[in-house]
Formats: sequence, C-alpha cells, structure tokens
Amino acid sequence: MKHMHEYSKRMFNLLAYYRQLCKERVPCTVIMTNGYQMQCAVFVNYCEDAVLLEDAQGRQQMVYQHDISTVRPARPLKVDFSLHEQTNAGMEKGDDWNV
Repeated sequence: MKHMHEYSKRMFNLLAYYRQLCKERVPCTVIMTNGYQMQCAVFVNYCEDAVLLEDAQGRQQMVYQHDISTVRPARPLKVDFSLHEQTNAGMEKGDDWNV
C-alpha cells in the first residue's frame, strides 16, 4: 500500500498548491492535455477532482484536474505543504469544495 500513500501525498501537495492559487487569486496560464491554453485564468475554487477557473472576462469554467497538463502562475507562490496536510487529513473523495 506504499503506492497509495505516495499518491495521496502528491494529491495533498497539488491541493495545497491550488489552495494557494485560490487564496492569492494569481492569474495563471492553464494548459490542458489537448494543448488548449487558458490565459489569465484565476483559480476560484477546487476539490479533489476539479477546479473552477475564471477568465479575464469573468466567465467561469469547471475543469477536471486530469485534463490539466500545466499551470503557469504569473508570479512565484510560497506554499506551506505541511499545513495543508494537517488541515485536510482525512479528506475523502467526494468531499465539498475546499475554499
């Protein structure tokens, strides 16, 4: 079961990153697995399976996380991964949005 523990740890790290993007509302370029690029997207909310993005015109779009290839923020972020692991310990698939 070590593999599941490592997957869970990576997922928490990803969710910590999304949490910081939502908190700071940093504009990002989001590149999808099909090559589509969403410019100036702001992360509004997230859960374990999807993220809610808002473009420069204020239009919102839900995107499944498995469709996201790359997130390129306009500026560097400082993310405390240990804090996220402590506050979301026990989070189960299907839990509500986090922000």
